[in-house]
Amino acid sequence: MGGAVNWINAFEIICYLLTALLLGDIAKQRNRVELRLFLAATLAGFILEILAVRTTDIYHYSNDYFLSIGAPPNQFPVFGGLMWGALAVCGFRIARKFTESYF
Repeated sequence: MGGAVNWINAFEIICYLLTALLLGDIAKQRNRVELRLFLAATLAGFILEILAVRTTDIYHYSNDYFLSIGAPPNQFPVFGGLMWGALAVCGFRIARKFTESYF
């Protein structure tokens, strides 16, 4: 890599920033339901990513990520699990908006 930030690293940094913003919003609202959902979905995301890269041999992640879990070729970026948590919370928020507008 040579010290330069490539598009993979830029994407990774953006994912960490988005996750930090979401967690900041959850903390600001003191929303324990969303925090528990985030933690559960993040844990599930980590487990699913570990299982996928170690058992399927279908895909592998790049070695260029700043933070990875596991050893090549079975590593995966940390943000992968975090983004599953963020996706679950955002999906929950969207679903709640639809539910509130219909009932």
